[in-house]
Amino acid sequence: MPALPICHWTLRAPKAPSPRLPERLHHLGDHLKRRRLELGLNRTGMAKRLKIEVSSYCRWEKGVTIPELHRRDQIAAHLGYRPPVSVPPDAPLGVRARVWRVSHGLTIAQAAGRAGVDPKTLGTLERGGHVSQATRMVIGTLIATNPGTVPSATKV
Repeated sequence: MPALPICHWTLRAPKAPSPRLPERLHHLGDHLKRRRLELGLNRTGMAKRLKIEVSSYCRWEKGVTIPELHRRDQIAAHLGYRPPVSVPPDAPLGVRARVWRVSHGLTIAQAAGRAGVDPKTLGTLERGGHVSQATRMVIGTLIATNPGTVPSATKV
Protein backbone atom coordinates (compact mmCIF):
# COMPACT_ATOMS: atom_id res chain seq x y z
CA MET A 1 0.00 0.00 0.00
CA PRO A 2 1.39 3.44 -0.92
CA ALA A 3 2.33 5.85 1.84
CA LEU A 4 -0.42 8.25 0.80
CA PRO A 5 -3.35 6.32 -0.70
CA ILE A 6 -4.91 9.52 -2.04
CA CYS A 7 -1.80 10.48 -4.03
CA HIS A 8 -1.31 8.59 -7.28
CA TRP A 9 1.62 10.53 -8.68
CA THR A 10 4.96 9.02 -9.44
CA LEU A 11 7.90 11.37 -9.74
CA ARG A 12 10.56 10.40 -12.24
CA ALA A 13 13.78 12.20 -13.05
CA PRO A 14 17.11 11.24 -14.53
CA LYS A 15 19.65 10.19 -11.94
CA ALA A 16 22.10 12.94 -11.07
CA PRO A 17 25.67 12.17 -12.09
CA SER A 18 27.87 10.91 -9.30
CA PRO A 19 30.14 13.58 -7.83
CA ARG A 20 32.88 10.92 -7.92
CA LEU A 21 32.87 10.86 -11.75
CA PRO A 22 36.18 12.12 -13.12
CA GLU A 23 35.69 15.51 -14.75
CA ARG A 24 38.60 14.96 -17.13
CA LEU A 25 39.62 11.65 -18.60
CA HIS A 26 43.42 11.75 -18.34
CA HIS A 27 44.23 8.05 -18.55
CA LEU A 28 42.56 4.69 -19.07
CA GLY A 29 41.74 4.43 -15.37
CA ASP A 30 39.56 7.54 -15.57
CA HIS A 31 37.61 6.00 -18.46
CA LEU A 32 37.15 2.76 -16.52
CA LYS A 33 36.09 4.57 -13.35
CA ARG A 34 33.56 6.69 -15.21
CA ARG A 35 31.99 3.63 -16.83
CA ARG A 36 31.98 1.72 -13.53
CA LEU A 37 30.19 4.54 -11.72
CA GLU A 38 27.72 4.98 -14.60
CA LEU A 39 26.84 1.30 -14.22
CA GLY A 40 26.57 1.64 -10.44
CA LEU A 41 29.19 -1.05 -9.83
CA ASN A 42 31.92 -1.34 -7.26
CA ARG A 43 35.44 -2.34 -8.27
CA THR A 44 34.78 -6.00 -7.55
CA GLY A 45 31.71 -5.99 -9.80
CA MET A 46 33.60 -4.29 -12.60
CA ALA A 47 36.49 -6.76 -12.32
CA LYS A 48 34.02 -9.65 -12.56
CA ARG A 49 32.47 -8.14 -15.68
CA LEU A 50 35.90 -7.89 -17.27
CA LYS A 51 36.83 -11.36 -15.97
CA ILE A 52 40.02 -10.17 -14.30
CA GLU A 53 41.42 -10.06 -10.78
CA VAL A 54 40.12 -7.24 -8.59
CA SER A 55 43.70 -6.17 -7.78
CA SER A 56 44.49 -5.82 -11.49
CA TYR A 57 41.38 -3.73 -12.08
CA CYS A 58 42.22 -1.48 -9.13
CA ARG A 59 45.74 -0.86 -10.48
CA TRP A 60 44.33 -0.02 -13.93
CA GLU A 61 41.75 2.37 -12.51
CA LYS A 62 44.32 4.13 -10.34
CA GLY A 63 46.70 4.45 -13.30
CA VAL A 64 49.42 2.43 -11.58
CA THR A 65 49.57 -0.08 -14.44
CA ILE A 66 48.01 -0.47 -17.85
CA PRO A 67 46.50 -3.63 -19.32
CA GLU A 68 48.33 -6.00 -21.61
CA LEU A 69 47.72 -5.65 -25.35
CA HIS A 70 45.35 -8.62 -25.48
CA ARG A 71 43.00 -6.88 -23.00
CA ARG A 72 42.59 -3.65 -24.99
CA ASP A 73 39.88 -5.01 -27.30
CA GLN A 74 37.95 -6.40 -24.33
CA ILE A 75 38.12 -3.03 -22.55
CA ALA A 76 37.15 -1.14 -25.70
CA ALA A 77 34.11 -3.40 -26.15
CA HIS A 78 33.13 -2.80 -22.53
CA LEU A 79 33.52 0.98 -22.78
CA GLY A 80 32.00 1.22 -26.27
CA TYR A 81 35.05 3.09 -27.55
CA ARG A 82 38.83 2.78 -27.57
CA PRO A 83 40.32 5.38 -25.21
CA PRO A 84 43.67 6.96 -26.03
CA VAL A 85 46.72 5.61 -24.27
CA SER A 86 48.37 8.32 -22.19
CA VAL A 87 50.55 8.75 -19.14
CA PRO A 88 51.43 11.70 -16.92
CA PRO A 89 54.82 13.23 -17.81
CA ASP A 90 56.06 12.73 -14.24
CA ALA A 91 55.30 8.99 -14.28
CA PRO A 92 58.22 6.61 -13.68
CA LEU A 93 60.24 5.61 -16.75
CA GLY A 94 58.97 2.03 -16.54
CA VAL A 95 55.35 3.18 -16.79
CA ARG A 96 56.17 5.58 -19.64
CA ALA A 97 58.06 2.80 -21.45
CA ARG A 98 55.11 0.44 -21.13
CA VAL A 99 52.62 3.04 -22.35
CA TRP A 100 54.89 3.86 -25.28
CA ARG A 101 55.23 0.17 -26.14
CA VAL A 102 51.50 -0.56 -25.87
CA SER A 103 50.50 2.56 -27.82
CA HIS A 104 52.78 1.41 -30.63
CA GLY A 105 51.36 -2.11 -30.51
CA LEU A 106 54.71 -3.69 -29.68
CA THR A 107 55.53 -6.73 -27.61
CA ILE A 108 58.31 -6.49 -25.03
CA ALA A 109 60.65 -8.34 -27.40
CA GLN A 110 59.90 -5.96 -30.30
CA ALA A 111 60.32 -2.83 -28.17
CA ALA A 112 63.53 -4.18 -26.63
CA GLY A 113 64.84 -4.86 -30.14
CA ARG A 114 64.18 -1.25 -31.14
CA ALA A 115 65.96 -0.02 -28.02
CA GLY A 116 68.82 -2.47 -28.39
CA VAL A 117 68.33 -3.94 -24.91
CA ASP A 118 67.50 -7.40 -23.61
CA PRO A 119 63.73 -8.11 -23.37
CA LYS A 120 64.14 -9.24 -19.75
CA THR A 121 65.73 -5.89 -18.91
CA LEU A 122 62.84 -3.98 -20.47
CA GLY A 123 60.35 -6.20 -18.61
CA THR A 124 62.17 -5.54 -15.36
CA LEU A 125 62.01 -1.78 -15.97
CA GLU A 126 58.28 -1.92 -16.81
CA ARG A 127 57.59 -3.80 -13.57
CA GLY A 128 59.43 -1.16 -11.56
CA GLY A 129 62.64 -3.13 -11.06
CA HIS A 130 66.18 -1.79 -11.06
CA VAL A 131 68.09 -1.46 -14.33
CA SER A 132 71.36 0.32 -15.07
CA GLN A 133 71.46 4.05 -15.66
CA ALA A 134 72.81 3.43 -19.18
CA THR A 135 69.76 1.28 -20.01
CA ARG A 136 67.45 3.92 -18.55
CA MET A 137 69.09 6.54 -20.79
CA VAL A 138 68.74 4.38 -23.93
CA ILE A 139 65.05 3.65 -23.29
CA GLY A 140 64.31 7.24 -22.26
CA THR A 141 65.92 8.51 -25.46
CA LEU A 142 63.95 6.04 -27.59
CA ILE A 143 60.67 7.19 -26.05
CA ALA A 144 61.55 10.88 -26.38
CA THR A 145 62.74 10.67 -30.01
CA ASN A 146 59.98 8.33 -31.27
CA PRO A 147 56.83 9.47 -29.55
CA GLY A 148 54.64 8.45 -32.49
CA THR A 149 51.04 9.43 -32.56
CA VAL A 150 48.79 8.23 -29.84
CA PRO A 151 45.28 8.02 -31.26
CA SER A 152 42.43 9.83 -29.61
CA ALA A 153 39.34 7.98 -28.43
CA THR A 154 37.64 6.08 -31.24
CA LYS A 155 34.32 4.25 -31.39
CA VAL A 156 34.37 0.47 -31.70
